[in-house]
Amino acid sequence: MRSHILHRIAGRCTRARASTRFGVRTTMLNIWIGLAGVTPLLAEPAKVDSAELAARIERLEAIHDIQNVLGYYEEYQSALEFDRVWPLFALDQPDVRWEVGPGAYVGGDAVKGALMAQEKRPNDTAWFAIHRGEMHVHTLATPIIVIAGDGQTAKSTFDSPGLETLSGATHKPDARLGWCKYGIDLIKTPQGWKIWHMHVYGVIFSPATKSWVDAPGFPPRLTRPQSDVWIYTGKDIPPLLPRPPEPYRTFRETFSY
Repeated sequence: MRSHILHRIAGRCTRARASTRFGVRTTMLNIWIGLAGVTPLLAEPAKVDSAELAARIERLEAIHDIQNVLGYYEEYQSALEFDRVWPLFALDQPDVRWEVGPGAYVGGDAVKGALMAQEKRPNDTAWFAIHRGEMHVHTLATPIIVIAGDGQTAKSTFDSPGLETLSGATHKPDARLGWCKYGIDLIKTPQGWKIWHMHVYGVIFSPATKSWVDAPGFPPRLTRPQSDVWIYTGKDIPPLLPRPPEPYRTFRETFSY
């Protein structure tokens, strides 16, 4: 009786081991079948066009460099260090342009002269009496940067909210809320990316103590030709200025800011 019971137990163990071995074999078989279908995908690397990859990297680096150029422009002009601003422009281009409230300055000499006229001179008593308390702090927001297909030029637009402080010898500093927009063409040079055409579009220039609805600012006092301008008055609808850049191949195929 006892030997019969042991024989039954041994039989069950044998069947269990066989069942386990069968289950393991089945599982391994399923894994190998799965790998047989996946292995070709893993073993075959994705085909990458090295020239296309290099062009994409160069385009991304150009966008980064352009953001830095325009960031330097904001930081230097905020400190009234215009001797550092004018080297950011492509002054060797005959149609280099800086277009601001008073109008457009065209040509290397005109652009450099207009910028350097604002250079700070803290040791000049007469200059300091007029400019004491002056401050122009602007940021760059909502960037759109498009690099030309040939990689030689670029177009960009930015919104620029800022804080302005007007100063004068006969009155205390005047705090203002200034909001403008930029439309910028850039050109690639041996020295890196340079500002080719910059158009500053004023939007509001209201006293900090009032709503821009009640005191939107003042219309531009044009002393030079200017292409287009729009300042908030509460009487119309904002136009699309500047026009956002769109993909293009060469600068001949697009517009100029």
